[in-house]
Amino acid sequence: MPENIQKIIKNILRDIQVELTDEFDRNFERQAFFSQAWQRRKSPVRNQGRAILTVRIPPEPKPF
Repeated sequence: MPENIQKIIKNILRDIQVELTDEFDRNFERQAFFSQAWQRRKSPVRNQGRAILTVRIPPEPKPF
């Protein structure tokens, strides 16, 4: 294949890669896959809206 055609194909593929990467990042910004919003689900990681998961550790029993 001639060199100039290879360069054109390479540039087209690079442009497609950049556009797809941008679209992938935008999916997270808008929390949707293209225009279809993601369904929310309950997550065991979420802790009543807190940013940090808190765990209550019971005190150690006292020796007799």
